[in-house]
Amino acid sequence: MADALQSKLVAALQATHVEVVDVSGGCGAKFEAVIVSPQFEGKKLLQRHRQVLSSVLEANICTGSRSISCIFDAEMNEENSC
Repeated sequence: MADALQSKLVAALQATHVEVVDVSGGCGAKFEAVIVSPQFEGKKLLQRHRQVLSSVLEANICTGSRSISCIFDAEMNEENSC
């Protein structure tokens, strides 16, 4: 299920990087995700999360709980330039 969710997020958000980890022990009830997308630029954190959750719902992938980090490309570059 994590692979399906990852594929849907890449397609829906034109993401340049997506990591999805099933943290429920394999049953698909809880996921952690890190998503890097140029679509997030200029949007507030709540707007980013809503965009991700909308994509998940449109893909008919239901998960009980989520931990999501939404980053746009420039932020990712800033984090990696230590």
